[in-house]
Amino acid sequence: MTKLPLPPPLSMPDPENNNTPVPLAQAAIEVQLAVDLIMLLEQQQLPPSTILAALDIVQTDFRRAAALAATQ
Repeated sequence: MTKLPLPPPLSMPDPENNNTPVPLAQAAIEVQLAVDLIMLLEQQQLPPSTILAALDIVQTDFRRAAALAATQ
């Protein structure tokens, strides 16, 4: 897979500060990861139904792994 150039830094609204934008680099790690995943998925140019089906599989897998880790 060819690496594409990264877009300029994004800003996310900060709900605790009257929705003043916060640079993405300062956003919570889960927000940063979500933005990265969205960009990656959009680059694939697949139908939304395919992407959502794949995300269901990923979510199931991560939930299963988290449950297993919690019992060990």
